Amino acid sequence: KDRIWLRRAEPNERNYRVTIAIDNSTSMQIHGLGSKALRSSLVLLHALLRLKVITILASIEQGMRLLFDSSKDSLDQASITREFDFGYGDSRSMNFSLARFMKESIVCME
Repeated sequence: KDRIWLRRAEPNERNYRVTIAIDNSTSMQIHGLGSKALRSSLVLLHALLRLKVITILASIEQGMRLLFDSSKDSLDQASITREFDFGYGDSRSMNFSLARFMKESIVCME
């Protein structure tokens, strides 16, 4: 008679797709946020994988650099961690990085 648990036990017909993106720029390192963002994103990634949500992990640099796609790859946390040095810096691309990332992530999720 506890309907909430019955409802959750039924298979869900929705397919969720999530992109987790981490800024790999020098500003993340300067402000001491790089390692915190990376650790938090990996915790979130593990949780989403347990829920069987299709998840993409990417680095934001001049655009999107795809590092992990749960529909194709197995999770190798060490190799993902090595990809982030938080040293990307190109003053000319600062204004275009996010816009380019959004366009590329939409294409990747289709």
